[in-house]
Amino acid sequence: GPGPASGRGRSFLGLDAAAAPVTLSPDAPLGARQATVVYDDQADAFTLLPGSSQELCYLAGEAVLEPRPLTGGEELRLGSNTLRFVPFCGGGFRW
Repeated sequence: GPGPASGRGRSFLGLDAAAAPVTLSPDAPLGARQATVVYDDQADAFTLLPGSSQELCYLAGEAVLEPRPLTGGEELRLGSNTLRFVPFCGGGFRW
């Protein structure tokens, strides 16, 4: 669950640690590491990085080809999935 050290560093969007596909719905599995969300606790900042798979991640309709800052509320598209980024740190609150 959430707490100290949870979510710090890199969070990969795509295949899980056992290389099993992450499925958000039965007809919309994600590819391997389509994107990475990084939380830098010293800078209190989130960054979206392009993944290492052939499939692209889109932020606000644009392909993520280089690091992009995330502040909250952005829409990410991975394959046929659309996700909203909701930070659980920032604005004076940290775990």
